[in-house]
Amino acid sequence: MSELPLGLWVALTAVFSLILFSVTLRYYTRWMGTRRRQRGLRAERHAESLLARNGYKVQLRNPKLKGHVIIDGERHATTLHGDLVVRRSNKQFLVEVKSGQYASATREATRRQLLEYWLNSEYDGMLLVDTQEGSIQSISFDYPVSA
Repeated sequence: MSELPLGLWVALTAVFSLILFSVTLRYYTRWMGTRRRQRGLRAERHAESLLARNGYKVQLRNPKLKGHVIIDGERHATTLHGDLVVRRSNKQFLVEVKSGQYASATREATRRQLLEYWLNSEYDGMLLVDTQEGSIQSISFDYPVSA
C-alpha cells in the first residue's frame, strides 16, 4: 500500500478538524440554549411564588403584545413577549422577570425593553421582578422629558 503525500494528510486532517469543530460547536450552542431556557423557567417559577406571597395572582404566562414600527412611512407589525400577567386589587400588571445585574430598570437594555412593553400594552402597570434579590418594583415612564 502506498503512502499518502504529506500535503494530503495535512488537508484531510484540517477538513476533519473543521467538521469536528463545527459539530461540537452546534451541540455546545444547543446545550447552552437549553441551559438558558431552563434557568429562565426556574426564575419565572420563583417569580410566580414571590408574586403570590405578595398578593398577586398569575393570569397569563408568556403574554404576546402586538406593536408596530414605521419604517420609511410603512407600518410593520411586531410581536413582543412578556413573562407574566398578574392581577391584584382588580388591576392587571405586565411582569418582566430578571435577576442580578439585568434586574435594574436603569440598565440600558432592560430599560429599553420595559419602555417598549409600556408603549405597546394597556395594562394597569408594569412590574420588574428581581428573583435574585426577591424584589418587586413598579415601573412606569414619564416621557417626554424636556432638557
